[in-house]
This record gives sequence, C-alpha cells and structure tokens, in this order.
Amino acid sequence: PGLVRAEARLLVGEGYLSRLNRLRDAARVLRALAEDPAAPSDLRSLAAERLVDARAGVGEERAGADEVRAMPLDPEVRQNAAVRARRARLRVAARWTLAACAGIGLFALAWAARERRVKEVLRAWRRPLPWAQLAILTVGGGGLAKVYDEHDVEPFVALGAGVAAVYLVASAWSVAMRDRRWARGVGGALCFAAALAVSFLAMDALDVMMLEGISL
Repeated sequence: PGLVRAEARLLVGEGYLSRLNRLRDAARVLRALAEDPAAPSDLRSLAAERLVDARAGVGEERAGADEVRAMPLDPEVRQNAAVRARRARLRVAARWTLAACAGIGLFALAWAARERRVKEVLRAWRRPLPWAQLAILTVGGGGLAKVYDEHDVEPFVALGAGVAAVYLVASAWSVAMRDRRWARGVGGALCFAAALAVSFLAMDALDVMMLEGISL
C-alpha cells in the first residue's frame, strides 16, 4: 500500500484505456485504485473519473455511476457520473423517439397514397413560411452564436436539418390523418418530442457544453 501502488495502477489503467482500448480491464484496475484507502485522494478522484470514461466506452454509464456513488470521493465526481448516466438514458429515449417519428412518417405517406392525397402532402411541404422559420433557426441561430461567442455553427445546422425532417413528417401526418383528430393530436405530440430529441442529440454529439449549460 502506498503511493507507488497507486501510481502504478493509474499507469496501467490509463494504458488499458487509452493505448490498448481494453476498456473492461481499464475499469477493473481504475476501480481498484479509486477504492484504495492508501492512495492519495486526488489520484482516487482521477481514477474514478477515468473509470466512468471506461464504462461509458462500453455503454455502461449507469454501472459507472453506481460504482462511484458508493466511493468516498469528491461529490463533483459522483455528480458528473450521474449526469453521464442520465444522458445515456436520454440518448436511448431520443433515438427511439426519432425511430417512431420516422415510422409514422412512412405510414403517413403510405396512407396518403391510399387516400389519393399525395399532392396535398407535396403542397404542404412547399409552404414557404415554415421553411423561412427553419432558416432563421439554423442560419440565424448559428450566425448569432458565431458572432457573439465564437461558437461552432454545426449544432445549429444539425438541429435545423433534423427539425426539417420532423416538419416533413408532421405535415404528411396532418394531411393523411385530417379526418382523425385524435390521430393528429398523437402524431403532433410525437413530432414535438422528436424535435426535442433532435435538439438533444445535436448538442450531445457536437457540443456537450451546451447540455451542461441547461443542466443536462
């Protein structure tokens, strides 16, 4: 027990994690360091952070959060692990939401073809006002972020593209289900959730600091 063992475990854990991509071996070694009462507190906290990274690399963010929750560490380390576990759950929910949205979009097109409403769907897609609003969201939001904060515009471009796809689905569903008010309501709620899902995934993939800014 002592500093040499702690530093050796950190060296081996980092090697497994960063150089060899043996994430489960890295988690085993880093967990041993994080739980070692003879190790310095700063090394234990660092090992816990890297343990969460290793777990995230194999899709086990929740397991990482559970492991560090019971450790006598800096509360910020446990909080960050809990945030990453929550993001993993939101990521799965967002992807399923978008899959459901795509599904109702395909169903709407098939139903519109059955009811001979494809031309109505195309007319709805060509309405200029929604596209102007999407352009303001994408170009305007990205431009403001770039000018005032030197922020990358990629999240806004991804958001605009994703919301445009959701708009196409929502318009097609509205036309196809115009005689079924309850179905339009359900589809509208799903498309609203899909727009939120697009927003989350864009920030999660391209600028996670934006999620931290809204406590996600």
